[in-house]
Amino acid sequence: MGFKLLWIGRLCGKISSLFILTIIVGDYNAVLDVDDRVGGSPVQAGEINDFNDFLFDTGMNKLQYYGRPFTWTNHYLFGKIDTTLVNGDWMMQSPQVQVHVMDPHFYDYSPLNLKTCDDPRGGSKPFRFLNCLAKYEDFTIIVRLGWKKNQESGTIEIV
Repeated sequence: MGFKLLWIGRLCGKISSLFILTIIVGDYNAVLDVDDRVGGSPVQAGEINDFNDFLFDTGMNKLQYYGRPFTWTNHYLFGKIDTTLVNGDWMMQSPQVQVHVMDPHFYDYSPLNLKTCDDPRGGSKPFRFLNCLAKYEDFTIIVRLGWKKNQESGTIEIV
């Protein structure tokens, strides 16, 4: 366990210090949610804590998946253990990116296909709330202060 924490700590430090578009794709052999495994023993909260803490500490986000519901199977167990992570800079630059989980055919892992496209609507980007921000201790205080600030702009911008 000590080596694992050391490794995670070093990786978190490296990733959070990057100020470039960052994408990390891989088999993490870990699940993020209790619904990410079917068959066998149920997912326990302890199984998802380390990976979710890693995402929080690094500011990384999981991209939206479509296609097959699981990325790995042995035909008895099904799991979402292959994950595509991006940082906030990536999300702002390419908000329409999704990952297609394709048919594995005769393999146990499903290939992942990163789909990128420009925003077809053009104009401004839609508001995106990253739930990981709400975990910060001062989150509600900062939001309240922001809402109380006097606005020096038109009424549409105040809303």
